[in-house]
Amino acid sequence: MTCQQTTGKKVDTLTQTGGRWLVRLELADLVWGMAILSDEYKMAWAASWGEHLDDPDWLKRAMANTFVQLKPDDKDRVRPLYEDWLWYEKNFDMKALVVPEYNALCYLLDGEGKRVSRMDGPVTVLRGLKGQDKWEAMATMDKRCYEFKEWW
Repeated sequence: MTCQQTTGKKVDTLTQTGGRWLVRLELADLVWGMAILSDEYKMAWAASWGEHLDDPDWLKRAMANTFVQLKPDDKDRVRPLYEDWLWYEKNFDMKALVVPEYNALCYLLDGEGKRVSRMDGPVTVLRGLKGQDKWEAMATMDKRCYEFKEWW
């Protein structure tokens, strides 16, 4: 099998994160707090939070709909964390935050696992690898085709 063929192995980090991105961004307490409040207030979506932890669009709607229905004391309790969420929403692509992409400079390998070289040295390529952290991202790289050199 050459590097241009697929191995059939697919690492689907989107379905494996289970809200780890929320922990990384220190937003997990907000989400769980809103989930608890939506349950206390008997909101229709109260039981659905766990299955949507990696769906920023769903979380955005659920948090907004939960927040507007809260009593003033409960709003005051969650407001600082909710404002953090709103800041992230305004300033970042939330879907990209679920599974970030890291850039790895790699040596290009031939079909036999040897570095491809030109007259000026080994050929390097920049690869965008997705994962919750750099090591998880590196696990998605086809090591038969690329040899990691450094992070960019």
